[in-house]
Amino acid sequence: MRKKIGEKNIRENFAHQITREQIEGFRRMPARARLQWLEDANNFIIAFLDKSKRIRWDERRG
Repeated sequence: MRKKIGEKNIRENFAHQITREQIEGFRRMPARARLQWLEDANNFIIAFLDKSKRIRWDERRG
């Protein structure tokens, strides 16, 4: 579903799509660089996602 704000369409539900080239680029990265990428992504989530939502995510994982 989209909302129209001015001349721009904004999605209410956001989904990020990854291309095959991006996947291949990640696969070719050295292991240390992939681990750093994962650590950076985790730090971003911890910094910007509220605590209650993180708790719900953790509960879903079991």
